[in-house]
Amino acid sequence: TSCVFRPVGCSHAGCTALFSARYEAAHDGSCEFKVVRCALGCKESLPRRDMEAHVAGPCAMRPAECPFRALGCLAPGLVQGEVASHLEEARDAHLQLAMARLLQQDQELSELRQAMTEMRAAAETTAATSASAAASTIAGLQKKIAALEAGQAAAQAAAKKSAAQAKDTTAALATRLAKLERERG
Repeated sequence: TSCVFRPVGCSHAGCTALFSARYEAAHDGSCEFKVVRCALGCKESLPRRDMEAHVAGPCAMRPAECPFRALGCLAPGLVQGEVASHLEEARDAHLQLAMARLLQQDQELSELRQAMTEMRAAAETTAATSASAAASTIAGLQKKIAALEAGQAAAQAAAKKSAAQAKDTTAALATRLAKLERERG
């Protein structure tokens, strides 16, 4: 019948909603069980109720940052589904960024060591008049050197970890891609 008040059940799997036929279109536009295309355009189709978790998590079109961003890789417009290929394609550039950072820290460390040597020499020649001030400056420089050495070690560890993560991510994505290709037949 065409009565707009006849009871109608939702046609989407899992939804048990009942409503008047005249509200069918309104319900369809908000039914949490309706299968819809990904809001970010990754070509996945999933129940509307799962969309928020999808776009915040596994969606290949979710905006992402390069793990080497802290070293200077800006990779504009990068999305989650392209991270592995970006890491693969930009491996040399990433290693150059890491090397440049290490060289910069090495240079700063050398400059601080040189300054500390000069300060020690100055402190020795003026020990009688400014022993206290020189010792304080040297201690400050030693702290800076220690901080830079710690930073350099951390940067080296981060570069190694990022390279390992990039390799693991590439392998995981390759496995996932192979699985998806098998599922799609």
